[in-house]
Amino acid sequence: MIARTQAIATVGFILVAALMFTQAQPARARFGEIYKGELVSVDNDKLLLNIKPCSPESDRLIVSFQAPYRMKATEKVTCQNRDKTYVSTEVEQR
Repeated sequence: MIARTQAIATVGFILVAALMFTQAQPARARFGEIYKGELVSVDNDKLLLNIKPCSPESDRLIVSFQAPYRMKATEKVTCQNRDKTYVSTEVEQR
């Protein structure tokens, strides 16, 4: 009975660890890098940009910018499968 409980606990730990690793942290932009994508969030000193906005939710790629950065909205974009329209934003890490 103890061995079975330990085995279940081990499997549970592995599943939790795997879930934590699949939810990756945003990539951090470096000085001079410029990305275009869909604006996710902005606060006082941080901006998050989804640079794969037409991909499924599981494949999205978020890039994090820290102040100072330059941001400009560029154009309205419709994804090829036409199920989503968003304002493309260009951001440069300074």
